[in-house]
Amino acid sequence: MALLYPNLIDIRPCARDEFFFTIGPRLPAFRPANQPPDPPNPAYCKNDTPWTRVHPPLTTQPPIPMTMDENLSARRAAWRRDMLARRETMPAATRAAADAALETQITALIAPLNGVLCFTWPIKSEFDARPLITRWLADDPGRSAVLPVVLQRHTPLKFRAWTPATRMRGAGFGTSVPDEGEWLLPTTLLIPLVGYDRAGYRLGYGGGYYDRTLATLNPQPYKIGIAYADCVLDSIEPQEHDIRMDILITERGVTKYD
Repeated sequence: MALLYPNLIDIRPCARDEFFFTIGPRLPAFRPANQPPDPPNPAYCKNDTPWTRVHPPLTTQPPIPMTMDENLSARRAAWRRDMLARRETMPAATRAAADAALETQITALIAPLNGVLCFTWPIKSEFDARPLITRWLADDPGRSAVLPVVLQRHTPLKFRAWTPATRMRGAGFGTSVPDEGEWLLPTTLLIPLVGYDRAGYRLGYGGGYYDRTLATLNPQPYKIGIAYADCVLDSIEPQEHDIRMDILITERGVTKYD
């Protein structure tokens, strides 16, 4: 599978989670003559080789602080609990109908898209996009799907290629991530929303990972938020680090934002 971005960085992972970066031709990492080479780190290597390709540096500006007023933080935590409770107590028949409507609308929206599509492994009663992503991949062998991966807390997400045959591993928080495959940059993001507001801003789980990632991606990927219609707020009181969705999909329809 060819990467969409030819100007990539080569990264050599070391056993101590230290990294040697090069741009362009690969160069040997400096080490004392009496120090043996580090074994490849399987978390970052493909096909047991000591080199792999990852996306270009994500940081194009100073990191935006993920801080907010304590009162707003408390309000968001309360909204989050309420939205999760609404989602998890949805009657089975209502949930099935909502999921069918979401699948129909998302399938139609992504049908003309190519490139690299990011989705998420479902947790906490989220909509399960795996079946429709599997069909989307099967329709065109030139397409790629990726899943987000947290390599380090409080840092931007990385994105690793996924197919139905990809070997997965548990990653905490009830989710799974690819245990193999290339690292790619997404051109489109399918982002699950705990809640949303009428202006198109998302309420997530509170970790700030998507906020940090979106703040550093340039150009911005196309952002599609997925939510259940009842998980709506008048406003999340967006802060500097909050980035609005380009499109928001619920079982009741599709809303586009300028």
